[in-house]
Amino acid sequence: MRCKLEYQLAGLGFGFLPDFIAEQYIESGALISKTVIEHRQKENVYLAWRSDGTGEGLRWWIERMKQPHQFDALKVSRVENFSYTISTAAN
Repeated sequence: MRCKLEYQLAGLGFGFLPDFIAEQYIESGALISKTVIEHRQKENVYLAWRSDGTGEGLRWWIERMKQPHQFDALKVSRVENFSYTISTAAN
């Protein structure tokens, strides 16, 4: 995301940026906000961790992700029914 922002600031690209990233640059005039015909669809965010880890840190992290306001600072919506599945990928 940082590289995408840098390209746009240099005038070498265009595209969608999260409001919380673009806001200060729009206010300063470094970026221009344009109206689009079709809005970008919401994207899924995946959280991952090693399946061989079952320590206190991992348990803390999973519980933290379940908290109602955990994602507020990231400006993303929280999935109401947080659940996780452990799957392994072949190396």
